[in-house]
Amino acid sequence: MKRSSYLLPTIMIGAFVFAVSGALISARADSAALSTLAKPLPTPVRTQARTADAEFKRLLRLRDSLAKIPVEKIDRQPHKSFIKANRKDIVYSEPAGQWLVRSDLFWNLRNKYKALPIADDIAWAAAENPLPGECEGDINCYIYTNRVTLAQYLSFYPNGKSAKKALAEIIEELDYIVEDLNGKKGNYVGPDDKAGRDELAKRIAEMRVILSKVTAADRAKVISQLATIGEAFR
Repeated sequence: MKRSSYLLPTIMIGAFVFAVSGALISARADSAALSTLAKPLPTPVRTQARTADAEFKRLLRLRDSLAKIPVEKIDRQPHKSFIKANRKDIVYSEPAGQWLVRSDLFWNLRNKYKALPIADDIAWAAAENPLPGECEGDINCYIYTNRVTLAQYLSFYPNGKSAKKALAEIIEELDYIVEDLNGKKGNYVGPDDKAGRDELAKRIAEMRVILSKVTAADRAKVISQLATIGEAFR
C-alpha cells in the first residue's frame, strides 16, 4: 500500500487503523484462497496413475497373501474365508496345492493402463506370476508357458525395464531342454504327432518374431536355443 504524505486528523486515526487492519486480514484471507486455487488440480493423467497404482497394489497384496498360506492349512480359517472372498480373482493349482492370482488380471490391467509408465511394471508382474499346473517334461508346455509369460512381456516391452531379466529366465529354462536333447537323456518329451509339431513350430515362430524387436545381445542365444528345439521336432 502507498503511504500518504500528509497527517490525518486525530479523530480519524482510530478509524484508519481499524480499516487498515481489516483490509490486511481480508487481504490475507483472499491471498490464502487464491493460493489454494492456484495449486494445480489433479489432472486426469495423475488421477488415472493413482488409480492404476491402487489396482496394481491390490493384485500384488492378494498374490503375496495367497503365497503365505501354508498348504496344510488352506482349508482352515481364516484362510478358507479369505479364499472364498477372492474366489473370482484366483485359480487353484492342483500339483502345488496352492491358490494363485489369475494372470489375465495382470495382463488386462496392463492393457487398461498401457499409456502409463506403470504398465511396464504391471506387465512384468504378469510375466512372473505363476501359472497353474506343471509341464512335467513336456517341451510344448515349456515353450507355451514361456510364450505367454516372459515372451509376452517382451512383445509389449522389447527393450523394457525387465527385458534383460526376461531373456535371462528364458535362456535358463531352455538350456535344460537343449542340453537334454543334445545329450539324448530323455528327460524332456517333444511332440509325437503332426498337430503337436505344428503347435510347437507356431509358438517358436511367434517367439522369434517377438525377439526380432529386442535389442539386447542375449536375444541371439534364445533364437539359437529355439532353432535347436525346432529342428529336433520338424
